[in-house]
Amino acid sequence: MQVHALFYLALAALTATAAGADDNCSGNVQVESQEDLNKLGGCKKFSGSIDINGAGASTINLSNLQSVGGDLTIQNIDVLQKVELASLASVTGKLTVQNNTQLGSINCQNLTKVDSFSVTGNPNLQSLNLGEGLTEAKSFQLVDSAIKELKGTNFDKVDSVEIYGNRNLKNISMSELTGVMGYFSVVNNNDEASLDLPKLTEVQENCTFANLVEFSAPELKKIHGNINIIDNKLEKFSLEKLMDVKSSLSVINNENLKEFSFDALAAVGGNLVVVNNTNLESMNGFPSLENVDGTIDIRGHFDEVAFDSLSKVKGGFTVMSTEAIDCSKLGDTYGTGKVTDGKWTCKDKSNDDEVSSSDLTGGSKADSAAVSTGSSLLSFVSTLSVTILVIHHAL
Repeated sequence: MQVHALFYLALAALTATAAGADDNCSGNVQVESQEDLNKLGGCKKFSGSIDINGAGASTINLSNLQSVGGDLTIQNIDVLQKVELASLASVTGKLTVQNNTQLGSINCQNLTKVDSFSVTGNPNLQSLNLGEGLTEAKSFQLVDSAIKELKGTNFDKVDSVEIYGNRNLKNISMSELTGVMGYFSVVNNNDEASLDLPKLTEVQENCTFANLVEFSAPELKKIHGNINIIDNKLEKFSLEKLMDVKSSLSVINNENLKEFSFDALAAVGGNLVVVNNTNLESMNGFPSLENVDGTIDIRGHFDEVAFDSLSKVKGGFTVMSTEAIDCSKLGDTYGTGKVTDGKWTCKDKSNDDEVSSSDLTGGSKADSAAVSTGSSLLSFVSTLSVTILVIHHAL
C-alpha cells in the first residue's frame, strides 16, 4: 500500500508539472524580464504569440522551442548579444528581430517555414544561421546588419524581398527563387555586393537593384511593375530573356557601366529612362524593343543610338549626348510623326548650344518620379543618395 501511495504521489507531481508547463506554452505572452523568459524554457510547441520586448537579457535561449503558432518577436533589448532558436522549425505568423543594437548572432539552424521573416535594425549582427534554409516564407526582410553573406533563403516564391543597409553584405544569393509576388529591393549594401538570382522568372510589382558590382538574373522574363537599376558599380549586365516590363524601366547613375542588353524586351508599359551612365558609349541595348507606352529619355556620353525594332513611342522622345550622334538622321527615323507621338528632342555636341551637365541629369528626377508607388524603403532614407531617395519613394 505504501509503495502504491508513493507511486500515485509521484504521478500526481509529474502531472502537475506538465500542466504547469502547458500553462506557460499557450496564449499571447509579453516577456519583459528574465523571470518571464525562464517560464518559456521548457516549451517545445507554443500555441500563441511571444513578444520579448526590453527583457534585459544578454542571451535569449529558447533552444527547446520547435514551433510557434502565432508571432515571435524579439525587440528593443540594448544588452542582447545572442539569440538561440536552434530547434525552431516553424512560425505560423511573423518572426521579427528588431532594434537590438548589440545583437551579434541569431541561430535558426532548423527553421524551414515562416509567414514573415524580418530582421531589422540590428547593426552589430554578424551571424545569421539559417542552416539548410528557409523553404517557405511570404516575405523576407534583412535591414541594417553587419553580416557578410546571405545564405539559406531556399524558398521558391515569396511576396516581397527587402535587403538593404547591410554595410558588410557582399554575397547575396537566392538560388531557388523563381517568383516574387510583390516588390523586390536590394539596395545600399556593401559597395562590393553581388546579387545572384539564377532561377528568378517573374516579379509582380516594382524591383530596384542599387549599389551592386555584379548582378545576374538570366531567367527573368516578366516584370509587372517598374524595374530600377540605379547607382551601381556594374560594368555590364544582361537581362537577355526579359520580354515585358508593364511599367517603367530606369537605368540611372551607373558610373562604371559600359554595356547592357535587354535582347528580348519588346514592350515597356511606362517610361524608358537611361540617364547619366558616364562610361556608356553605345545606346544599342534594346534590339527587340517595339513599343513604349510612355516617354523615352536617354542622356549621356554615347556616340551611337540604335533602336532597331522600335515602331511606337506614345509620349515624347528625348536624346542628349556630349558626343556627335547625328540628330538630323535620328529625327528622320524616330521623330514626331515617324515613331514618336509626342515631342521629339535631340541635342548633341554639334548643336549650337553645348550639352551641359544639367542636360545629362535633367530628366532623372522627373522621370524617376514617374516610377513612384510608395514603399517601406522610406524608413531608410537617411542613408540613401538623392537619386535613390527619389526612386525609392516611388516603390
